[in-house]
Amino acid sequence: MCDAESEFVEGQPLKLLPEMEINFDEVLAPGDLLYVPPGLSHYGVAEDDCLTYSFGFRMPNIADMMDRVSDKFVEDQQLRNPLIDILRNKQNPIGQVTQAELNYLKAELLSKLNNSKVLEDAIMSLMAEAKCMEEIRITEQLLLTPHHFFTTY
Repeated sequence: MCDAESEFVEGQPLKLLPEMEINFDEVLAPGDLLYVPPGLSHYGVAEDDCLTYSFGFRMPNIADMMDRVSDKFVEDQQLRNPLIDILRNKQNPIGQVTQAELNYLKAELLSKLNNSKVLEDAIMSLMAEAKCMEEIRITEQLLLTPHHFFTTY
């Protein structure tokens, strides 16, 4: 098993363990499937010519979701309209934003987030996006180390 405390090979988009204790060793036959639950480290080697497919799902993180939502909201022309100007207290110094004004702006933003198909579309497009192996950078450390173990958690 691995968790947030596990050490990984640096500079790689996948979580690669520098070493791993083997708890399960199995040879699969043609057509066999192997389910590896989240958090379980795994490493596979083919004994002969074969095709191996790995299907996985990784939950998005908050930063990636916010980035995608921001991109999608910018594309929506209705969301580019200025908010209704709120009445300002003329006694406030120029440039000062009161707590009431800040609360109004936050409420408007959260309202759009909570009631927008754009938000759902943004999150779904991020979750459906393929994570390509071509994006994995091969570092010198990876080339010099004979075995690395792929993992998810």
